[in-house]
Amino acid sequence: MRHRLFLGAVLATALASSAAAQDWPNLPTTFQPANNYTDGFETYAGVVPPHMATNALDSLTGLPDPEAWCNIGQQGLPLSAATGTFCLEMGLDPASNNYHDVRNGLVIGLDGTGAGADLWLRAKAINHGEETDTWDGVWVSTDGLNWTQAFGGWSNLRLSTGVWGDTPPIGLSTTGTSTAGQFYLLFAQDDNFPYGYLDGIGIDDISIDTNAPPPPFANLPTTFQPAGSFFEDFESLGGVVPSYFGVNATNAATNLPDPEAYCNAGQTPAIYSAASGMYCLEMAFDPISNNNHYVRNGLVIGLDGTGVTSDLWLDFQFLEYYETSDQWDGVFLSDDGVNWVLVQQLWNGSTTWAPQAKVNLSNLGVNVSGQFYLLFAEEGNQGYAYSDGIGIDDIAVNTTPPPPAWPNLPTSFQAAAGYHDDFESYLGVVPSHFGVNELDSLTGLPDPEAWCNIGQHALAITTTSGVYCLEMGLIPGSTNYHNVRNGLVIGLNGAGATELNLDFQAIDHGEETNTWDGVWVSDDGLNWYQSYGPWTALLSSWQPVTAGDLMTAGANTNGDFYLLFAQEDNFPYGYLDGIGIDDVNIVDPGPPGPTLSVTGLVAGGLATVQVDFATPGGLVRHGYSLVGGGPTTTPYGDLLLSPPYSELPAMTANASGTARMTMPIPPGTTGVAVWLHAFDVGSLTFTNGIATFVG
Repeated sequence: MRHRLFLGAVLATALASSAAAQDWPNLPTTFQPANNYTDGFETYAGVVPPHMATNALDSLTGLPDPEAWCNIGQQGLPLSAATGTFCLEMGLDPASNNYHDVRNGLVIGLDGTGAGADLWLRAKAINHGEETDTWDGVWVSTDGLNWTQAFGGWSNLRLSTGVWGDTPPIGLSTTGTSTAGQFYLLFAQDDNFPYGYLDGIGIDDISIDTNAPPPPFANLPTTFQPAGSFFEDFESLGGVVPSYFGVNATNAATNLPDPEAYCNAGQTPAIYSAASGMYCLEMAFDPISNNNHYVRNGLVIGLDGTGVTSDLWLDFQFLEYYETSDQWDGVFLSDDGVNWVLVQQLWNGSTTWAPQAKVNLSNLGVNVSGQFYLLFAEEGNQGYAYSDGIGIDDIAVNTTPPPPAWPNLPTSFQAAAGYHDDFESYLGVVPSHFGVNELDSLTGLPDPEAWCNIGQHALAITTTSGVYCLEMGLIPGSTNYHNVRNGLVIGLNGAGATELNLDFQAIDHGEETNTWDGVWVSDDGLNWYQSYGPWTALLSSWQPVTAGDLMTAGANTNGDFYLLFAQEDNFPYGYLDGIGIDDVNIVDPGPPGPTLSVTGLVAGGLATVQVDFATPGGLVRHGYSLVGGGPTTTPYGDLLLSPPYSELPAMTANASGTARMTMPIPPGTTGVAVWLHAFDVGSLTFTNGIATFVG
């Protein structure tokens, strides 16, 4: 009896494994022509036709599950269809509260014989809250066993939950699976909640043909403007789209024109405001529609860089209304109108107009020496200025590069070694060895609300001593919160120094980390090397900071160079943001004293005695003792040898201050203790002493 029970269990397991091995056991028995195939499920009136097969399975076992719901009407009338009464519904049984994972799939038998081109699938879909599972999507197979995914993840449809919308065009012939003969098309879904309640995918209005989808931005300009001096503020267009514009207002899924896509490139005055004048580029979903779905907008500008011999730079004014990061939100560049290179992403901006940092269009790998296209694009599903949308104005493309990061440099230089600055002696007047930079972070242009104050604006809020210090932040009291970049550049000269160790006092009023935060060194005012930063490790009270040796930062400090204290953030100094600096000191400890070393001290070998940092060209005396390390008092300090000691032949230092000699070590002296010491005659300085053993 036990043997029969065990055998039955084994057979059941084997059968289950065999069934599970074929992921979709129910396949259609006939095939329909694939090209120009359409299906709205209406003609079947709830009866599954032979060119279709439904699979309603348990996700784990792959066996039929009575609560899996793969319904074209045979299990019940659909909750809703895109058109008509019937559609494909996939999920858990709408009446179930036994939540568990089911796997549903509708397999359609198709025949691509004679299509003559790639096949493209389009459909309507509705997403009731589907997460991403392994089988979610559209699949193709020639044998019903091996499946290739043509579209994956129903969440990628970007449809509003519970609202019918378009799928993107799905290439069936581009999957690597042949669609030139008979093949299977699978719509699949895998999840654990009832259809129409937190989960489920609906499909309707299927169409298959050989019409390839248009490119994302099919409307290209027909003429081109000179790129070296282009400017567009949309004011002079008179509401007419010029020929050097290509306006694209499309459905984000289909790439086809969408009447509810809103790409206003000066056809009408701006809804709320322009950066200047009455007109600008506005891109979003139709602001007066509530039929929210994803649209894609793009203004393509035709430009011609023929004859331009310098790099082309782009800048513009930008605002955005809570735009999310979609694939096409940004500025793009192309020389063929098909392949686009990202220039700048456009989201996480401000709801007020703001100039953008200049971008070099000539180093992005796109040929801009002839005709090319500049694209401003946006994707979204909410009305402009409501909770979506991008505005662009004052577009300029020219050969004027952006200003250097720190345009104001000092005109004189102070000795770096021994430099001390507590900012008191200037009495609020900026000296010639200072350069004060108060800039907008994006444009690098002067900003009246940037605050780089050594007393020329006001007495310091707090200092470590006196009434002056360096303060950097947004101007105190401002409510116009925006990113500013502040920098005090100090002109210094490091000639003759061996080290330039910087320390100072600092206070942090709440600084976050930004690109320029810290202490920097430059030998030309253009290329900067960070010596200390960022500021976020500091306390909200004054504290000492050691920035290390400025000579090791990377800049040449052997002559004139620049020391920069920099800060970048968006709140007022002393209120949530800002860095204060006081009591700046630069110390040169001077060269090290004469240093003695010995190598190769082995019986029967040759030992090398060397003194570094001696007086160049000077005499170095040295000797040894086999008794001890002294000390023996001399007029110049302690000789670290105990008598009797022996003096070796004097050495002469080379131009670098190194004196060296080689001498034989007698055989049989292994283990003998020896003490060595040397004296630099030029500086009347003893070296360090050495106590060692013969090896």
